[in-house]
Amino acid sequence: MIRSALIIGAVSFVYLLFANVAQMLCVPFLVILLGLAAGILAGIFDKPQQPGKAVINGALAGLIASAGAVAGSAAGLAIRIYVIFTPETFVNILPNSAGAYSQSDLDQGIFAVFCCCLCSVFLLMAASGALGGFAGFQYKNRKPAPPPAPPLPEPR
Repeated sequence: MIRSALIIGAVSFVYLLFANVAQMLCVPFLVILLGLAAGILAGIFDKPQQPGKAVINGALAGLIASAGAVAGSAAGLAIRIYVIFTPETFVNILPNSAGAYSQSDLDQGIFAVFCCCLCSVFLLMAASGALGGFAGFQYKNRKPAPPPAPPLPEPR
């Protein structure tokens, strides 16, 4: 579980850093896919004997991996807000804002939005990790296909 969480956590950091800088719309989809990957890897690496244990391991792997996702999201959001779109841009975009918003107001709003997104990253990665853990368990414990029947002898 720890190994899969660390692998996916590092991958999540890089992906979400670039996703937040480029376009924030793809972040929820990436979070779900990375949570699934963490759960599947936990189900394969840990080899749980019961599906309930696989679901718990997958959820924990997704939750641990979400730390990398949150760090990448925070870094990407900071780059997007303070480097690409400066706070002055936000003041100009807001309707009828002509100096009505101070820098601290903008920072508090950005922080509030980021906290909501942070909670959703944790929840999405844990939930999709649980689903991935179950899928990994099913994959690891699948029954092999029966061997093909021998051909019938031809009548004489």
